[in-house]
Amino acid sequence: MGPGLDGQICQVCEGADGDRAGVRQTAEAGDRNLVKKHLPKRTAREDPESKFCQYQAFLQVVRELNDFAGQREVVAENLLTRICVELAKYSQEFKQERKSHLQEGRRAQQQLENCFKQLENSKRKFERDCREAEKAMLTAEKLDQDINATKADVEKAKQQANLRSHMAEESKNEYASCLQKFNRSQSQFYFLEMPQIFSVSRSVQFGLN
Repeated sequence: MGPGLDGQICQVCEGADGDRAGVRQTAEAGDRNLVKKHLPKRTAREDPESKFCQYQAFLQVVRELNDFAGQREVVAENLLTRICVELAKYSQEFKQERKSHLQEGRRAQQQLENCFKQLENSKRKFERDCREAEKAMLTAEKLDQDINATKADVEKAKQQANLRSHMAEESKNEYASCLQKFNRSQSQFYFLEMPQIFSVSRSVQFGLN
């Protein structure tokens, strides 16, 4: 795409030039009808009025009108077959490139949203495992102080408390890992990916590449 050639301007120019071509085609058709209507069918030898200078002047005007119609036809054809075609091509290229960059932006945003969902899920799991670990620890302490509880029950409760504590520790590590991953992804999204996408999109839009 040429320097400074904006895709939206191409669309506007394409429509304007198409309208101009239509106007010229309409004028050309009207001129042709006038010529066809007023140009004599008979030859100068057959037409007795052809010897008058006023009539000769009128015929000259009609012939010039026919020439103007031909010029309008050429201009309209050039507008449609060259300028409008090129503008349509540039406009389509702009749309495709803009669509591509928007898709890249949406993909980057979707990846960040997925990373945030993983963070939220790991956070909820960590909080749930912490509650379960605390509940298991309180149960073990309560049984340990209960004189009616058997040694096997106390031991089983302690094992359950240790298991829950270990699960909570793993959930904490997973949550910390997801948090670091999300922070990296968020920083990359806002300070690297999106600025690059906006920069390239701006270059495409204003023909800076």
